[in-house]
Amino acid sequence: MPDEHDFRLQARLDKVDTSALKGSKQPMTLNDLIASMSHAPFIIGLWKTIVAAQDHIQAPPAQQFAQFPSALVGRPVALAHLSLALELATPPMQSQAYADYAEDEANDVTGVSLSETVDGELTRYEFGIKLGDMLGHQDGLIGYFTHPEAEEAWNIVTDFSIDDLSLLSVKHTNNAPPLTVSPSYPPVLSAGTSDPFNITDEANNYQKRKAEALQSSLVTVLLDPFLPIHVRSGILPAVQVQLNRDDVERDLQNLGV
Repeated sequence: MPDEHDFRLQARLDKVDTSALKGSKQPMTLNDLIASMSHAPFIIGLWKTIVAAQDHIQAPPAQQFAQFPSALVGRPVALAHLSLALELATPPMQSQAYADYAEDEANDVTGVSLSETVDGELTRYEFGIKLGDMLGHQDGLIGYFTHPEAEEAWNIVTDFSIDDLSLLSVKHTNNAPPLTVSPSYPPVLSAGTSDPFNITDEANNYQKRKAEALQSSLVTVLLDPFLPIHVRSGILPAVQVQLNRDDVERDLQNLGV
């Protein structure tokens, strides 16, 4: 069963206004995918990428999807949004050097607020993220999509190289800009005030701040719905992310063939 906090976080994600997020780009949607398919190089590249990936990706046990009507036309793939985030366990440390403070704050080392530190300092740090494990035993990533130039189809970034220079929409991972993520520290409480506060409201606000940190780093991925995706960085152990099995089975059951 999904954890109760998952429902709360998803509810907050649904309420976040992504257009107001600083420096963020809208993630690819199903409508964007359909629109990109009007470009012949994109749909040819997408098809060849899926075929090449499924030749390498170890198939899940047949009984996992053989019961669904979609099994009549082959293995299913899924389009999903993946949120990437690095959350600090403790508040970020502040410099104690006088040179880092304005002249009018030289005698008040507490003059720099936590929110200013978070906005001004943490975003300076970016850590590379590697999605998928082509050589791994079980990894379901086919590829992910990057934002296109104006009036162009989206780009497909994949580890499964295709020797076709005419497919400009398909890029190998080594030739694409790396995915990066900046650490965040959503404060548990809002800015200090002398007025009494409602702990329930503060908890909801914290969930919203946490959701905003996730929403700003969404990436759209194409994957095998029954297999996990391995996520690696240079500073933390690898983790696995996977679609909820109940959701996958429900959608496949409703898929018309």
